[in-house]
Amino acid sequence: MSSKLENTIRFGMSSFVEEDTLFKDKPNILRRRCLRIRHASSSCATCVESCHSQALSILNNQPILKPSACSGCGACENACPTEAIQIGSPSQEEIFERFKKALNPNKISFACKQISSEAHCIPVGCFSRLSPGLLLLAKAAGAKNIELVSGKCENCLRNNSGNPTKSLCLKTENLSALLGIPIDISVRVKDSELNLGRRRFLGAFLDKARTSELLPKKSEDSHSSQLNEWKRVPDSHLRLITALRMLSMKNPDATISEEKTFCLPAIDPSKCSGCLLCVSICPTGCLVTEKHDDSTRIHANTSACTGCGLCSDICYSGACRVNKEVSVKELVDSKNKFLAEIPINPNLFSEEAEDKISRMFDAPIYRS
Repeated sequence: MSSKLENTIRFGMSSFVEEDTLFKDKPNILRRRCLRIRHASSSCATCVESCHSQALSILNNQPILKPSACSGCGACENACPTEAIQIGSPSQEEIFERFKKALNPNKISFACKQISSEAHCIPVGCFSRLSPGLLLLAKAAGAKNIELVSGKCENCLRNNSGNPTKSLCLKTENLSALLGIPIDISVRVKDSELNLGRRRFLGAFLDKARTSELLPKKSEDSHSSQLNEWKRVPDSHLRLITALRMLSMKNPDATISEEKTFCLPAIDPSKCSGCLLCVSICPTGCLVTEKHDDSTRIHANTSACTGCGLCSDICYSGACRVNKEVSVKELVDSKNKFLAEIPINPNLFSEEAEDKISRMFDAPIYRS
């Protein structure tokens, strides 16, 4: 094995390591969800683009993690459009369970990794991991004040990207503004309660040991659960949609923005061959069809698109593109949007299409 591969771990790929290595506070991947692993045509690189420590890269069309460079901030986990990336301590499921138990009409508090003394706070690791949808859901559930208790971001080993606490606040406030509803988020900054010298030592040790603290691997053996993964809207996206709808219903007099800020596929009927690969391959089930005698109508569920771009990547005719096509008003209404009506084509597949399909099935998920 080359030194480059020895210093790099492919997410859960046995060709790089003899067993799946699961980190407690660094990214792990569910291979069946990763667009890069599932489809050779995918150009998804959101995890790489979100990583400010340059710990992530793409090699042989698959995501690669360099553990020694990873700060464990979780920005990649938050950015992934299919929730393929997960950090285990605490997991997003654990955060949400704590969130449900901590909800009250007065205040709900979240704390970053640097703060350990505030028992009433929900621990989240780094605020880079937290989705605005969860804060909006707290607002929708009746919390009058949302508190973020943070250490000093500029001194944190997890931080390579400015101030994730401030960034989370801005994103949440911008989404709330689209609904015409104010949201009260307070930030309380405290001195770090971590022993940074000890943490640096432990971090370096774990990078070398790699298997010192393994998380139990989630079962992927169930055939039915694997089938469900092929068409799955991420939990974080569902929470965002739920929060926006709840807030809209509770504030019927608010002026909702009609600015196009959310993604949705657009299909050019003059270029579309009618192969429907985009519909088959969509990981969230956003695209649906309606058959007629001599044509097929393609619709999109406005609340299911995460903007992953796989439909555009897979489209060999260049007919499908993902753009900001949906306003928060349309998102809240959650109506299927008509995209195109395509005549049934008896001479469907060209050589280019066959090549694209063969490359799709050459992706590692099909070889394993």
